[in-house]
Amino acid sequence: MAPVDFFVSNTGEFVTLDNWNNRGYGAVLVLYRADGKLVRSYKLSDLFTKKEIGSFPMSVSSISWHNGPTYINADQKTFYMSYHEPPDYRELLLNLASGSVRFRASVTTNHCWMLEKVEQ
Repeated sequence: MAPVDFFVSNTGEFVTLDNWNNRGYGAVLVLYRADGKLVRSYKLSDLFTKKEIGSFPMSVSSISWHNGPTYINADQKTFYMSYHEPPDYRELLLNLASGSVRFRASVTTNHCWMLEKVEQ
């Protein structure tokens, strides 16, 4: 299979997302060291419950399990991706050294600030 997306850190760690024509099936998130050695490979069932997987939009051939920003952080230590849209915005963070994953829920609130007119 060929990855749909890939990301390379400045030190050579390589992250792949999904498989062409089978997004959401098989190895969906894979981390390799700079020398090409596999660090960690995740299937959706390794990352999410059946209920969570069932909540992602599906087609005949794919599960659209992530959307939004996906990148390696500027510190080159963490791969970041979002996998739910607001108001249930969720983030997945992959440690590029260990291959460990953690999840974070973010509150994304758009504020409209009104300036008060100050009488002088």
